[in-house]
Amino acid sequence: MSEIFATNHFSNIGIPDKTRKRRKRFLTEVQSENGAHSSEMRQYWEFARNWRNLLVTIPKADIKHIFVEYLDINILKTSNAKDIDEAFERIYPYIASVSKRVLIDFFEKQDVVHKTIGALKRNKPNYGLTTHMLAQDILLWETKLFKSTKCPPLYWEENRIELMEIPCEDDDHRWDCKQYHQDGVTEWLDRETIRSRKIGLQRKNFMSDQAKLKELKFKAIGSYIESLKKEPDYSYEKLSEKLVSIEWSHPEIYLKPDLQDLWKFTTEEKAFCEQYFEIYDIQVTEQGVMHSLKQNERVY
Repeated sequence: MSEIFATNHFSNIGIPDKTRKRRKRFLTEVQSENGAHSSEMRQYWEFARNWRNLLVTIPKADIKHIFVEYLDINILKTSNAKDIDEAFERIYPYIASVSKRVLIDFFEKQDVVHKTIGALKRNKPNYGLTTHMLAQDILLWETKLFKSTKCPPLYWEENRIELMEIPCEDDDHRWDCKQYHQDGVTEWLDRETIRSRKIGLQRKNFMSDQAKLKELKFKAIGSYIESLKKEPDYSYEKLSEKLVSIEWSHPEIYLKPDLQDLWKFTTEEKAFCEQYFEIYDIQVTEQGVMHSLKQNERVY
């Protein structure tokens, strides 16, 4: 009989946890001397092939090599980093656990977006991404990959499992078999470096959540513009006036019942906005809307 899914959410109470045995076996194997082999994993967890390499960490030098190869320094704000080396050192504390697959997938899929930003920046020198925004985008991309490949949240949300991948030496296994060993566990906190202490050792979830909120903001603006265009008295002046009158950076507007139909958010996106308020403090100041963790989480 399957064990009951352990949860504090009423909607999940009583649901059998069908993946418990597989998760337990996987953790046991990666912590053993022989490791977890992809050939054997195919027998008890076929879809693990879609996400296991997302947990494989790579050396800092390899991360930098990918970063330098793909990043166009011209998309960054001039004042944010004087060269590619400085840009990398600023971003590295946030992406130290990001896998090779995530980095390459992100830069290749964002190529058109980054080229567009670079083209706009040539005419508007103050335009461009900050290193902080770029780090947020990478972490959000990683979150999306984890979800789309159905990686168990236990492995990457609460206690990040870091894996080491080495060639398999078992002659009875497939030629393309890989061997995985647990290389560390990160509780989604920034590494203890001078840079990470400076940013408060806050959860990296904050970074990806901010990027997700920014993504939803643009979706809401697009839906709002489409609705305004359908009005009989639509005009560019009215559009500008309406857009300026809304504080798009404050997630509260996405939860107002009378505005829900305008945004066209999915149930999951609405739930995200609700959870955002539970986790983060949002304050309106003279500088704009400020978002912060309710409690700074520290590793020491």
